[in-house]
Amino acid sequence: MALQEELKQQGDFLFRYRSYLPFALLLFFPKFTGYVPSKMDFSFRSMLRREYHSFFGLTSSLFVFHYLIVVFVCWLNDWHLLLPNEILSYLFGISAVFYLLVRSLVKKTKLFEVADR
Repeated sequence: MALQEELKQQGDFLFRYRSYLPFALLLFFPKFTGYVPSKMDFSFRSMLRREYHSFFGLTSSLFVFHYLIVVFVCWLNDWHLLLPNEILSYLFGISAVFYLLVRSLVKKTKLFEVADR
């Protein structure tokens, strides 16, 4: 009796899942029929002005989390403290210089201002 009820519940669930699945796929995949292209062209200067914070945040968080993992592993194994990865250190340094350079150019000049944006 309990087995029959369980099979009935599983069947009900599978029926509901199969009827929901096409709707879920429609939500996941976009429809391009209503797409209207933008009238503005792509501007690299505008993109740089908006996204230099994100690039520095990404590289900074990558560097910090890598260093925290190194510290944690060294603490667990009683090793002396190792230096972080050389490539990540260079990437962090380059991104910091890039961030400061672009930030000063954005704040002090009109180099990154684009008309109609």
